[in-house]
Amino acid sequence: MFLLVTAPMNRALYAAIALAMLGISTGCGDDLCANTVIAERKSPDGTRTAFLFERDCGATTDFTTQVSVLRAESLPEDAGNVFVADSDHGAAPRAPWGGPPAEIRWVEDGMLEVRYPRNARTHKKVEAIDGVSIRYSFLGADKRPNFDSSHERLPTNR
Repeated sequence: MFLLVTAPMNRALYAAIALAMLGISTGCGDDLCANTVIAERKSPDGTRTAFLFERDCGATTDFTTQVSVLRAESLPEDAGNVFVADSDHGAAPRAPWGGPPAEIRWVEDGMLEVRYPRNARTHKKVEAIDGVSIRYSFLGADKRPNFDSSHERLPTNR
């Protein structure tokens, strides 16, 4: 038995594939991701909060360490708007949450410092956002980040 594929069927198939690819590339699958806050730091003037968090988007992606700076005190639901890094398949050390270790601290109003391992693979590293300058530095080879042990890790979405 032979399957006869007509031109209209080909066009419909190609259109379906194109729409599926568009959905994937625009992030329609982000609702499958979950963020777990590792640390949050209020700016000295109290107008912004920096969040260090782990983002897990399922078995086909590596754990990432991300940073967002937001005006609200709400937990981030989207990908980091400042910094995104992974361990580059084990080249960088992994923190307890799976992504590379990192630290965040406010140097002063309008200046946030993000520290991470030199061999982490960065996917996003912005220099400024919403009036805040971002400064980056590397964690020392023998230094593990200092985490606020009193901060509870909270999942923000599933």
